[in-house]
Amino acid sequence: MIGFDAKLAAVIGLSSGHSFAAVILRRLANAGPGLIIAGHRQEKLDSFAADIGAVAKTCDITAAISVHDLFETAAEHGSLQIAVNAAGINHAAPIRKLDADVIRKVVDVHFLGTLLFIKHAAAAIIRGAGNCGSIVSISTLTATVAGEGLALYAGSKAGAHHAIRVAALENGRAAIRVNTIAPGLSRTAMSEQYFAYPGFESAFVAETPLGRLARDADVADAAMWLASAQSC
Repeated sequence: MIGFDAKLAAVIGLSSGHSFAAVILRRLANAGPGLIIAGHRQEKLDSFAADIGAVAKTCDITAAISVHDLFETAAEHGSLQIAVNAAGINHAAPIRKLDADVIRKVVDVHFLGTLLFIKHAAAAIIRGAGNCGSIVSISTLTATVAGEGLALYAGSKAGAHHAIRVAALENGRAAIRVNTIAPGLSRTAMSEQYFAYPGFESAFVAETPLGRLARDADVADAAMWLASAQSC
């Protein structure tokens, strides 16, 4: 049983009820801390927040003032100890077909957004909890394993991976852990479109030692341990 005594958590990236963010939020709601949930779609946020007893806040992770405001809202509801970044944007295309505007959009969400989230989350944890805080980012196995058509999506995530390593060094002295979770292929709203291709799932399963895809529950288990006091 994971020990859990955090008083407040903030999670960004709720795009649907079938997402990593949604599963993590439900686990956190059962564990007890107050919750701030963030994303783009106000109606979706309001509905989900009402369902789990959370506070909803729209946030654009690529805009510094918006991320700052998210953590100001969190501060109004208590001392923040946990921050989870599950924001992501999907784009698959060979490099020769990438448009500069699309590149900027994806990089802004995955790399710039990660830096802004960590910057403001760490500051909020130091102001509030003061010690033993946790910042968790949800990433992808493709940030370390090359795949055709994934230069933009995986490359921007790989850049964020290295920034997270640096953030772990910088924030460790303040007793703030900064980690990333990089699952393999999982069936979520973001990836659902790919499962329409014949043989897609079986090809991935054949390359996976466990003989199955990653499950959203696997990611939630890891996130909950990293967020708990047991990982201090």
